[in-house]
Amino acid sequence: MTKPLIDTLVDRFLDWKLPQDFAPDGGIAFTPPAHPSWFPTGTNLFHAGQAKAMLEHVAAPVLALVSTRFAWLIENGKQGDELRYRSMEQGTPTWTTSPHEALNFSRREDAERFASEDEDAWRIVEHGFES
Repeated sequence: MTKPLIDTLVDRFLDWKLPQDFAPDGGIAFTPPAHPSWFPTGTNLFHAGQAKAMLEHVAAPVLALVSTRFAWLIENGKQGDELRYRSMEQGTPTWTTSPHEALNFSRREDAERFASEDEDAWRIVEHGFES
């Protein structure tokens, strides 16, 4: 995400279209109470279903990040139909066309260490896998 997360969430909050059955208390006026413990919580603008829909809209970018798993893969350095990913088959290094079948490394340095003596390994690339 290029924008700071909070800015993105604010933009999405402001972008959310009010529901057709939006019906705030008439006039929407507020006089702060004399005692801080009497300060109201929640909102009189939305019922629970509307609030949930608004928060789902606002939080979509965060939920997308949370549902994406990242891993470092070793590539053969080729492109298009010739792109392959390092995998293992019965203890022997091999290549696969599927990033889902490739060796997944949590840290770049681990992938680099594994590929350091592999003359066919040309690139270490971070991939995102949606859950």
